[in-house]
Amino acid sequence: ASSVAVDMSAGNNFALTMTEQTTFAAPTNVVAGQGGSIVISRGTAAYTAAWNTFYKWPSAFGTGTLTTATGSVDMVVYYAHTTSAAVCQMINNAT
Repeated sequence: ASSVAVDMSAGNNFALTMTEQTTFAAPTNVVAGQGGSIVISRGTAAYTAAWNTFYKWPSAFGTGTLTTATGSVDMVVYYAHTTSAAVCQMINNAT
């Protein structure tokens, strides 16, 4: 398994192709008010993701669970309302 900490100073929109089970650690260089997306692709296996408590999943916006199909693409839309928390929505099968 791997751990990924998104560097928010690198932009607002990010992409990751998973090659193994992945934990999304707390991102670095977060600016309150920053928003964007993380597009998550899976190639030949249905990998899963775990999320640091920075990523908040209100019940109306999904739970952070990725699509289980091999080759699927999902998108997390986020808004960092503080430097230590972001409200997130999972959009499954984003392609």
